[in-house]
Amino acid sequence: MAKGYPSPYEDISMPVKAPISTPYGSQEGSATKENDTHEGVDFEVSEGAVIRATAAGRAVRVSLEKKKGSGRTSRVLEIDHGNGNTSIYENLTSIWLEVGDTVAKGQDVGELSGNTGSTKAQLHYEERYQNRPHPPTFDPANYQP
Repeated sequence: MAKGYPSPYEDISMPVKAPISTPYGSQEGSATKENDTHEGVDFEVSEGAVIRATAAGRAVRVSLEKKKGSGRTSRVLEIDHGNGNTSIYENLTSIWLEVGDTVAKGQDVGELSGNTGSTKAQLHYEERYQNRPHPPTFDPANYQP
């Protein structure tokens, strides 16, 4: 468990109950030459893991996108929580929302199954304030810089 992050098993809304495999921030020995800062956290998840919203909001992006550097595609969900706060979920196998859908805190929003190109399936989770990444609070609706 990365220092400073809450345990996925505490009574707060986490996107998935799984260990954090890659923490937020600078990464030593990164294979990526263009950016050594990891803008979110990665959770190592089991096959068929259900992903939940960390806060209430509205789905503003549901898309299939090419990943930087690898060329692989990833299903991406972004939820707007108001006041400039958003959360982003990447590497999803399926997303159970459409753009414009209202989302409740803890609501099941998608699934991650199969291998995402890593040795284990990983959910990439980010929080942003005014489109700038920040260390995750797992309570993005109440984030204040």
